[in-house]
Amino acid sequence: MPTGVVIWWHLSDRQKTFGLFDKMMFSNFDTGGNYEVMAALKDEIPLGIILSARHHNNWPETRTNSEFVASFKRMANRFPSYSAHGAYAGIKAIVTAHISSRQNSSSFIDSMEKLKKIKLPKDPVGFISEMDPVSHQIVQAHSIGQVVLNNSFIPATRMLGMWETYTKEELNSVIEAVRKTRSIARNK
Repeated sequence: MPTGVVIWWHLSDRQKTFGLFDKMMFSNFDTGGNYEVMAALKDEIPLGIILSARHHNNWPETRTNSEFVASFKRMANRFPSYSAHGAYAGIKAIVTAHISSRQNSSSFIDSMEKLKKIKLPKDPVGFISEMDPVSHQIVQAHSIGQVVLNNSFIPATRMLGMWETYTKEELNSVIEAVRKTRSIARNK
């Protein structure tokens, strides 16, 4: 069972007992909005809470993402999770570097190190994911949304919508502000 589902069941119990979501706004910007959480909990997830995930089946509303989701559904007989998109991104990077190494008579490792940008289903219009040269992680735009009614991805009855999207630069400034705040708090 996905960790996000376990957390939601615990929070759902608190909502039923104490009216938790009636008293406060809840948000989780990491994996709370993953498709597998939405599919498992269906109507138990309160409308309006703010969540995110590392891939959304309904965002961005681009041909590339729609084709990725539809193709995955056809082949696997289920909708993709964020880990399916992550695996796709990794394999695409490997294949891209392999083709480049063959075309340029270079080593595969050299080609991977030179890989700077890679277009992925999660990329909104005007954005292309990048490889971070220090961490070797794929840097992507990140969207945060609110839980809304959506029956397009059954068994989920709710998905995220009402999106706010953040670029790498915007995310870096937030990360830097968090680091600075933590540093100040540690030194007190």
